[in-house]
Amino acid sequence: MTNEERIVALQSYGYTHRQATFLCTVALHSGYFLRRQYHRFLGQKPGASAERLIQRGLANGHIRIHGSANRTLIYHLGARSVYEVLADEDNPNQRWRQPSSIKMKLMSLDFVLAHPQHRYLATEGEKLDFFCSTLGLNRDGLFARSYRSRHSEGQTCTRYFADRFPIFVTNEAAELRPVVSFCYVDGGRVRPSGFETYLEHYRPVFSNLSSFEVVYVAIDPQMFPKAERVFARCLRASLCNPKDPLLVRLREHFRIRELFEGRGSRCLDQQSLDSFRDELDEYSGPQFDTLYKQWKDEGRPGVQADAATDQARRVFRAWRVADEYQLFGDLTCRDRGERHHELRTAGTRPLVLC
Repeated sequence: MTNEERIVALQSYGYTHRQATFLCTVALHSGYFLRRQYHRFLGQKPGASAERLIQRGLANGHIRIHGSANRTLIYHLGARSVYEVLADEDNPNQRWRQPSSIKMKLMSLDFVLAHPQHRYLATEGEKLDFFCSTLGLNRDGLFARSYRSRHSEGQTCTRYFADRFPIFVTNEAAELRPVVSFCYVDGGRVRPSGFETYLEHYRPVFSNLSSFEVVYVAIDPQMFPKAERVFARCLRASLCNPKDPLLVRLREHFRIRELFEGRGSRCLDQQSLDSFRDELDEYSGPQFDTLYKQWKDEGRPGVQADAATDQARRVFRAWRVADEYQLFGDLTCRDRGERHHELRTAGTRPLVLC
């Protein structure tokens, strides 16, 4: 489904176009939202607009309300019927999450609402179609997790991009190769939490992209330089690997380029010539010209992942979430039994925060 088709489907429940557009964004990227986020989406000051949306959602049975540490209400778009009409029945956003996960979901929504101009790959199907069909990547190299199937006892199912962090694409013009941006949302404090593991999960994907960007989303800007050092350290290990698919492909491109410059198109068949011309667009620019000259001057021992290659193919960017999210307190939970009882309490559901 296109986003407009999703919005029309939600309007069948009585939502206005603006309400349906916002709820579609919430369902695809978060599952949870705050009143202020709806006002941010509308570009309005706090008022009655959010109350009308919430009352409609409650009447439809689509929204559940949860309390928080500072009595701010958190709204969960958790009704299965919503995700069914969006053709995203397996979306994990419809399920209840622990407070730390809810915090990251809300931060993800903050990022998406602040950057509406991007084309997001919101569903698992959209991501698989883009990476496998558009970019030609092998599905085996994508980040995946196996889960016990809810529909078939004893069976497992594989979910790709299970973290559900925002991924978006730019440079989609016909003459440009798409640049993929991966967001990592860190709800921790003091030091990057789980960022290195995330980069390890996506290393096979990164190694098959000629260029990409990782956007580190967090609240405390003091974590940004630490995260950037983690990024540089993890990606440097991959790029220095002589078997890295990018470097293998780049060396082969340089070999063909040298043949072409020496003997012209007669040294290549039509398919190889077409592939070479496509790669000329991809590997164009002064940084690749410098690497090509180095490759020839050094007797073709292999292209090293130096600063020029790093700069050409990978970018780290940080984005600060303005809200301090004090509603989550220190994320210290009471014992498991009490938490389970409170989450089952009818009416407003507390987030069990100390």
